[in-house]
Amino acid sequence: MTQPEIAVLRDMNRKTDDMTFPWWLVVYEIAVYLSMDAYMPALPKIAYAFGVDSHTAQLTAIVWMVGGLLVQLVFGPLSDRYGRRPILLFGGGLYVVSTIVCALSSDIHTMLIARFFQGMAMPSMFIAGYAAINELFESEKAVKILARMNSITILAPAFGPLLGSAFILFFDWRWIFGILSIWGFIAVVMLFFKMPETTHIDKRPTHLNFADIFFQYSSLATNIKFILFSLITFLPIIGLISWMLAGPFIIVEEFHYSTLVFGIIQTFIFSSFILGTKIVDKYANKNRNNLLVNIGLCVSLLGAILATITALYFTNSLFIVVSFIMFVTFGSGLSMPILSRLALETSDAPMGIRVTLFSIARISSGVVGSICVTIFYNGTLLSIATIMLFFTVIAAAIKMLYTKL
Repeated sequence: MTQPEIAVLRDMNRKTDDMTFPWWLVVYEIAVYLSMDAYMPALPKIAYAFGVDSHTAQLTAIVWMVGGLLVQLVFGPLSDRYGRRPILLFGGGLYVVSTIVCALSSDIHTMLIARFFQGMAMPSMFIAGYAAINELFESEKAVKILARMNSITILAPAFGPLLGSAFILFFDWRWIFGILSIWGFIAVVMLFFKMPETTHIDKRPTHLNFADIFFQYSSLATNIKFILFSLITFLPIIGLISWMLAGPFIIVEEFHYSTLVFGIIQTFIFSSFILGTKIVDKYANKNRNNLLVNIGLCVSLLGAILATITALYFTNSLFIVVSFIMFVTFGSGLSMPILSRLALETSDAPMGIRVTLFSIARISSGVVGSICVTIFYNGTLLSIATIMLFFTVIAAAIKMLYTKL
């Protein structure tokens, strides 16, 4: 076979991998997210198993997010220097090992350490994986692919609690992590074969210049448009994270329903997000993006307002409040894929740097949501609805006053 023929064959193989890689990334991403979502219904059982209170059990979620937050600034430059593949695959191995340790934990301290390292795997997936997606596809195609990916990955918070709830009816909660370790292992093996390297060797920096890296981070961190797009994207998520953390305790301890009911409720809430992303997939283009984002923010704001009013005057109206929370998630599904791409297009910094800071904003929203639950949650629907309203109002105000798509 001649050299030109080999080159053509290599390009054909790469194109095939390009098209299958996003879906194997989704499989891995769901496993990572399920390590948060599927174990949520088990929080009361984990607290009982380790002899701790609910706030200590919730720390297993907080340290997961903190672990992901602390290593963000490292993975971005490393993926620009050494490539997307090795960073994602290293994180995948770390995820599998730490998930096994979670399953085998004998005390809360071991569990917290394992959860911290499990969280560290998340940014390697998001930074390296999503940087590769944005490098492989042009803008409009990337928006549609991101919308499709989001519509699938949201299955983790949509069905994860239901899956976890059903699972702990028949098995010990530790098996949740056991199954996820196997799932993650399969996904990482497939990514090893299917993930293309999108950073060409001749375009990589020859060494890690920390002065240049600091300058690139600081320039992007002071890019007003990048900051505003990131805030609009993730501020509404803070309220949803608060619900995810407090929801099991509200439903099980305050309203005396089973964890299975919590799982069913989560399925409805996050299925509305999927509906929003489906609309983006079908209708998004440069002429409609502004309209879709505005509609999404308005729907989220309306849902947060109605949820707060209902929780204030009708304290036992759980299912009505849940129906309004569905408005919030639907609006996020409409706006998030578009805002995510637009935020990354505000700078010409290396993609690893851009995705890193965007990922920091993403995980920070989870950390802030966790802190809000720790400080303000008092066992009522109103406390969570108020958190949701506060941050959604800020996001809508920023979009209305300061940005133009």
